Amino acid sequence: MSRTVLTSLAAAACLVAAAPPPATATDVVYEQQEVAAAGTGERLTLDVPDNWERSRLNRHSVGFFDYTAPGRWIVVDLEPLVDTVREARTERREMRALGPRYYREHEFRVSGPGAAVRVRWVYSYRDAQTDDTWSWTSVYLVGDNRLVVDGRRSQRAALEPISRHVVGSVESAG
Repeated sequence: MSRTVLTSLAAAACLVAAAPPPATATDVVYEQQEVAAAGTGERLTLDVPDNWERSRLNRHSVGFFDYTAPGRWIVVDLEPLVDTVREARTERREMRALGPRYYREHEFRVSGPGAAVRVRWVYSYRDAQTDDTWSWTSVYLVGDNRLVVDGRRSQRAALEPISRHVVGSVESAG
């Protein structure tokens, strides 16, 4: 080989070695977000994937949406209708009544009264009206708040670490 070719190959090898490794699907960068209920002092902070769009859903709820196909989302509700263990169990019974064609439970865990996360409920759901793709839904009761992380069941491997990180980052700010 000529000296020019060897020099070019050596330069290319140095550039490849110095380049950062390519990002993988599991690499997620988070940014801290504050969620506040309109008209009240109640608010919290949490980490959310940085490329997800924020949208206020109502006075007490904020959603973060990943519009990459297929979409994933996180919703924080500061005044949920279902905010106790008893109410979560009632909602769970209602979902179970749909039967295995539309509902599959993966976990329902209740922690002690002093725990940061009182309920962790993970299930798959398929809309009875459309018979559409199965969801992968994780519902958490954190203090008096409800946090839901949702996407398709085929995204489970990516959603589980996101759920753990987001829930672990929740802090009451007011």
